[in-house]
Amino acid sequence: MPEPKAPTSEETEKTPADGSGKDTPPKPEDAKTFTQADLDRIAGEARKSEREKARKEKDDEDKKRAEKELEAQGKLKELADTRERERDAVILERDDYKGKYEALAETVNKSVDAEIEALPEWIRRLAPAGLDARLGWLPEAKKSVQEQTGEPKPGNSRGPKPAGETPQDVINAIKERKYASGQYSR
Repeated sequence: MPEPKAPTSEETEKTPADGSGKDTPPKPEDAKTFTQADLDRIAGEARKSEREKARKEKDDEDKKRAEKELEAQGKLKELADTRERERDAVILERDDYKGKYEALAETVNKSVDAEIEALPEWIRRLAPAGLDARLGWLPEAKKSVQEQTGEPKPGNSRGPKPAGETPQDVINAIKERKYASGQYSR
């Protein structure tokens, strides 16, 4: 299946997200981000697909044995009808998966577009075309923005804020103690 084309930055700027004809950029809250539940669901579907694939291979072997028996019995018409029904079932299944793939690709594309839109203009201009390339580029772009703007990494504070200047009487008291101890000379 061909990979859906990701819109270029020019197309994204020209095409409104809501289709209203206004040139408004897509809003980040419109884009869906993936939760752990979404990722678990996708992984579960992949496991289910693998189980179905193994089951289909076994069924194919069984069908081949049955076909040999049918051929031996001269029931080619029944065999042709069986193959036609199987082909139709495969086509329906393919169309179902194609629709799911396109919906998922669109959701991921919107999510990536929203994250790129949240970046400063100077880094957005460097965004590559193609969904796979943009998915790989996005973490590096965020890291570059963080380094350039001096923002702390998530979870790390900038350190304590100074409380202000030390009062002069405290400074004088410290100096007097140092003079008295002989560390300082007047």
